[in-house]
Amino acid sequence: MSWGGGLMGGSCRLPPCLESRPSSSSLRRSAASPPVAGRALGGGAKASSTAAAAGNRRTRSFQRGRWKSLATRTDGAELKVEERCQGGVDEDGHGHYRYRGHDCHYERRGDPHATSRILCLHGFGVGSFQFRAQLEGLSGDTTCVYALDFCGQGSSWPPLDAAPSDSDGFSYSLDAWVEQVEHFLNTCVGGSRGPVYLAGNSLGGLVAINVAAKNPALVSGLVLLNATPFWGFVPASTTTSTSDPATRIAAEIVAAVLPWNGALPAPRWLMRVITPYWEIFRAPGSIRNLLALVYVDDATLDDELVMNIRRPTDHPVASSTFASVLWSPKPKVSYNDALKSVREAGVPVALVYGRDDPWVTPLWGQRLKRRVPGAAYYEVTNCGHCPHHEAPEVVNEIIKGWIRAVATGAPPPREPVAAGGGREIVGILVDGKPRRPTEWLVYCIDSLTANNGGGLQRRGLRGGD
Repeated sequence: MSWGGGLMGGSCRLPPCLESRPSSSSLRRSAASPPVAGRALGGGAKASSTAAAAGNRRTRSFQRGRWKSLATRTDGAELKVEERCQGGVDEDGHGHYRYRGHDCHYERRGDPHATSRILCLHGFGVGSFQFRAQLEGLSGDTTCVYALDFCGQGSSWPPLDAAPSDSDGFSYSLDAWVEQVEHFLNTCVGGSRGPVYLAGNSLGGLVAINVAAKNPALVSGLVLLNATPFWGFVPASTTTSTSDPATRIAAEIVAAVLPWNGALPAPRWLMRVITPYWEIFRAPGSIRNLLALVYVDDATLDDELVMNIRRPTDHPVASSTFASVLWSPKPKVSYNDALKSVREAGVPVALVYGRDDPWVTPLWGQRLKRRVPGAAYYEVTNCGHCPHHEAPEVVNEIIKGWIRAVATGAPPPREPVAAGGGREIVGILVDGKPRRPTEWLVYCIDSLTANNGGGLQRRGLRGGD
């Protein structure tokens, strides 16, 4: 799944690191928030000391987990961001770079000078490990595959020995992740080498759409894996979209009266309220239950998957990050406007959606298809919210075939793609037309209100064209 759209699973290996002991100030900071949680639960002095000890244990666990800080190096040498990104990854394919107070992590497989490059973007609450099957299965002599951890997720966090102000002012919003991806493409992947295919699941799909809408020259094409169509609860105070005046005024009023805009540091009063719920949310049992909602195959939900998702929540600022996500504003560009820009820019799009996703149901894929009628729409049967993880063999073959078609100007492959093994999983190119009564109802409403590209197919744009 993500926590808001794609909690995912896979095998997560922490990257090799430079051993560095957190400074005394960072240890004090890591123990500062937990006492607040103790008071919120009515624990008094005893709860405060217990929470402080928990904070110290959490910091020590990160030391043992070898979360790396590039702020310090044992040889004292400075490491330029460009050298770190473009120069390399370690022998296991892991790399790090500094961005806005964060030690950001990514993975790479294949030659960075390959003719075809793919950047995988994960759902909320996970990291690059969820794309391990794509890193290994799609890379080769002519293809290089990257997977990036968004700031505040996976292995991309403020270093434990960083000054408190390093990440102050950072808001974990969709717009911030869009800017991070643009920076990564230009600085680490190398924008001068040409555009890149973006493959995004859930939140990562929405980020990919916004990157392509904002800077289509960076993007060869989009592979959207059950992309979430919405993000954020708080209206943006300013907007570059074509929202009507009443919507803009309402957004500005809401932003003016809210006590916080999501930028770090999080207010103490808010952390007192959120921390107890955060502890419940990140408990292994809660994670397992959330995963069970969005996966069709229960065999995928093993202990390793649960712990890979939980591990990043041990970071001392993880709870503040969660609060920032909840309070950060919606993207300045609306979902509809972003898709309109993608369509007008002629960016190739492939939809690869698990048919049995209870969150991003086929209705949302159909609506996206109507907004971008030239998109190739593949449905994967017996698969939920995370098709790239639950059915990697099928998804990889679809991506390979579609990229070949884009490169040669051929139509998207129409042959069904079947998975091996005992489960019947098939990727099928569909026309995106409504099938169920609720889907037809939404189609009619969209057509009448001109909200969703309704009527595009009536003008002769058929599914799969």
